[in-house]
Amino acid sequence: NPFIADWMQNVFYKVRRVTFEEFSDSHREVADFVKEACAKNNIKIPRLRIIEDANPTAYCYGSYPANARVVVSEGIFKYLGIEEQKAVIAHELGHIVNRDFIIMTIAVTLLQILYEIYYHLLRHRRFRGGSGGRKKGDVTPLIGAISYILYIIGSYLVLYLSRTREYLADRFSAEHTGNPDQLSMALVKIAYG
Repeated sequence: NPFIADWMQNVFYKVRRVTFEEFSDSHREVADFVKEACAKNNIKIPRLRIIEDANPTAYCYGSYPANARVVVSEGIFKYLGIEEQKAVIAHELGHIVNRDFIIMTIAVTLLQILYEIYYHLLRHRRFRGGSGGRKKGDVTPLIGAISYILYIIGSYLVLYLSRTREYLADRFSAEHTGNPDQLSMALVKIAYG
């Protein structure tokens, strides 16, 4: 739930909510780019948040594109050039346009369901001391074991899915800024501080 995430981030990270107009007053070129990219992709301008921290970072979240939030730190504006700032924010807009947070939420939820089946049918039962021995024809241990195997396989598939979603957001940024090198340079600066 993005409203719970808003509350948590405000409590732990002191994230400041800004209107698009306030953002535009401080970062006119980047705001114009955001407005243009959103119009071009037929999405609502996301709600903007600023972390008052010099560590350069950016991310987005939400439950669907119309209530998406983009969070950037002050460090993005301190350490990155304007074209790099646009590239980083375009990457986050790419996640919104591609509905990545929805796809990843569904994938991780399915993975969690597999783990819960395993836990309740096999692991939890063993820790409770079992039910006095396996009854003939009882398939619950088999279902639990299959769930765990699918959970392990699914974990790797979710990691792969996560990487592909990142590549798609990178591609979105490259296409909308017209300069993929800007995102590469920004990521190096973000990674090394």
